Amino acid sequence: MAKKILITGATGLVGSALKKRLLGIGYEVNTLSRKPEGKNAFRWDVDNQQIDVAALNGVDAIIHLAGEPVADKKWTAERKKQIIDSRVKSAKLLFEAIKKSENHKIKSFVSASAVGFYGDCGDEILTEDSPNGFGFLAECCKLWEHAVDEGKKLSLRIVKLRTGIVLSKDGGALPQLDLPVRLFAGSAIGTGKQWTPWLHLTDMVNMYVEAVENIQMEGCYNACAPFPVTNKT
Repeated sequence: MAKKILITGATGLVGSALKKRLLGIGYEVNTLSRKPEGKNAFRWDVDNQQIDVAALNGVDAIIHLAGEPVADKKWTAERKKQIIDSRVKSAKLLFEAIKKSENHKIKSFVSASAVGFYGDCGDEILTEDSPNGFGFLAECCKLWEHAVDEGKKLSLRIVKLRTGIVLSKDGGALPQLDLPVRLFAGSAIGTGKQWTPWLHLTDMVNMYVEAVENIQMEGCYNACAPFPVTNKT
């Protein structure tokens, strides 16, 4: 079992909860950040392809969560490029660092992806074998996963978790959805018929821990509750 993990994106909703969980069950955790703070925190600069390779020392597995937020700004052409580059170039930077670390112990690379991979498929039931869809998010996820799969050339076990909307009272989408309801102004968005794959933050964290510890896991997994809801429900 891996005992030292490197997390990228450790300051986000999922990353911070995951780091806390891993430390609580006995793992050592390194993190990569543009502005590292605290013990076992290391600096990287994805735009300039710079990384402190000391972050890899003693690491058995990498959990890669880093990426520009998708929903916080308007999707201009520039913003779309930032969203894609932050995912594709960060994976490339990690793999280049691994190549240069001749004595590394890394065996597993677990990466976030998203159910946006499938695009809008209406009422179609989707599985991990369903094809890549259309639209910006689908294209972004395709390029993201392709970049992550480059790790196979380094003999790494690759796991990609295609995540739905992560719900937590501490952040993410739920407080934004909940506020209008509390103000008696809540309503469905658009027709309300849009399917919304979701999962709780605790389940998301559990999936990442399982992906690290279960060496039989490999490839893509839909990280969603078994029963999606529509925006209206």
